Amino acid sequence: MAGLMSLVAQFERQAQSTPHAVALDDGGQLTTYAQLDQWSDTVCADLMAAGAVPGGLIGILLPRDSRWIAAILGVLKTGCGYVPLDPLYPDERLAMMMEDAGLKLILGDPAGADLPSSPLRVDMPGAQARRRSASRPPLGPDSPAYVIYTSGSSGRPKGVPIRHRNVLGLVQAANTRLRYRPTDVWSLFHSFSFDVSVYEMWGALLTGARIATVPQHARVDPAACIEFLRACRVTVLSMVPTVFRHLVASGAGPQDELAVRQVIFAGEAVDPVSVSKWLWTQPAQRRPVALNMYGITESTVHVTLREMAEVDFTRTDPGTLIGTALAHARMRLVDSQMRPVEKGDIGEILLDGVGVTDGYLGRPELNRERFVELASADRSPVRCFRTGDTARWDEETGSYVYHGRIDDQVKVNGHRIELGEVEACLRACPGVFEAAVLLHSAPGRAPSLLAHVVADPPAAGRAEQSPGSGDPKASGRAIREIRRALATKLPRHMIPQHIELVSSLPQTESGKANRKGLVPSTPAGD
Repeated sequence: MAGLMSLVAQFERQAQSTPHAVALDDGGQLTTYAQLDQWSDTVCADLMAAGAVPGGLIGILLPRDSRWIAAILGVLKTGCGYVPLDPLYPDERLAMMMEDAGLKLILGDPAGADLPSSPLRVDMPGAQARRRSASRPPLGPDSPAYVIYTSGSSGRPKGVPIRHRNVLGLVQAANTRLRYRPTDVWSLFHSFSFDVSVYEMWGALLTGARIATVPQHARVDPAACIEFLRACRVTVLSMVPTVFRHLVASGAGPQDELAVRQVIFAGEAVDPVSVSKWLWTQPAQRRPVALNMYGITESTVHVTLREMAEVDFTRTDPGTLIGTALAHARMRLVDSQMRPVEKGDIGEILLDGVGVTDGYLGRPELNRERFVELASADRSPVRCFRTGDTARWDEETGSYVYHGRIDDQVKVNGHRIELGEVEACLRACPGVFEAAVLLHSAPGRAPSLLAHVVADPPAAGRAEQSPGSGDPKASGRAIREIRRALATKLPRHMIPQHIELVSSLPQTESGKANRKGLVPSTPAGD
């Protein structure tokens, strides 16, 4: 990979080296590297003809299928970066993202969702479309790759721009330690709005491997998921721990017939118990390696790597072992004054290196807050990103130990969620006076969002009953209305699984809402 200055250059070298190797398997529909290269050339030509300007951004609005891969490559060949627009997101959120990113072009499905009239719509060509080519701009390491939007505490999601050099640094650093093979088959499970998809895509394409796109029914049905892994002979499986526990570690299907040699966990703290139980169901001679990788969108997906061993499954100390930093990133642990913590003490994780983004899109104040300059060993300034995550170094295991957040950000099924954004959207719902949200972890259940909502008090002179006053039917109607309102503002993964109407919120001594005082009235919530 050395000397190749862009993702496109690296992919095209691979396509020239193995033109007839299968790059994509989408439900049995196979696309070779040469065909994918030609397909993306056609996408590029259509976008250039529509007015794509190198250095800009282009939205992609497609269902989860193999067309996304050709669409991304085609956008990158124009010299632009892509902005993933998930068709399952509410129209209001999509409109906000398009406006914030300043999108002038949208590449999408002719039969897709309606879009605001301002961006120009370009239909995604099919794989069999006549090949078209266009004069392409030069690409370099600083060319834009993508912008993914993460949850924002103010109620406004923030765009994270990533460049070619960031992704190339990640893949090169990971491959140095993991040695991926051209014979590997990678599952593509995640939404393209979730940055784990970036690693699933480029980890395969830049090493000559095959991508097998996971069909929708296999994303929710454990038996179908296992059958998919078996039939496609998937060797590299990347999953959020909660989803893994539900789909793979459930025990469904022909578990002993899988070809999986690596399971990569990311997005949230791993559950060692479920991983250990599943590993021991696999034949000893081909038991997969379990890898725990820590990272965030601002650091280009993954920063650390830990090969799970017996100590991971038996330790009872708090925190999760996340390994050591990959070569493209550096980790520092600091206190609230940005001073290095003593070895073994918990500190905030600061990141620098080629994997770290240059800053949020159009958010100078937030950039000044989250990106800080520290002195290096030779006293030269180093620009670091404040993650808001905490960790400590554990000498005994030779690993960093993740200890959670220092702010109000949580993760649900791998999605990073600012509780403040969910609360802001709840307050904007008709009939809601105040709201507080927290991550609730009931015994034996996956973590989920719990919201306590205070309804608007009745207007003066009105004697009507408040929905939170003890009438179950009124409460049920109010909660359903709140959910309907949230569905127009938030993606499904950000809507609280449990909503309870209360007369007031618990408060701290300073008068702030006390999230620690929020508990569900019943184990099942609402």
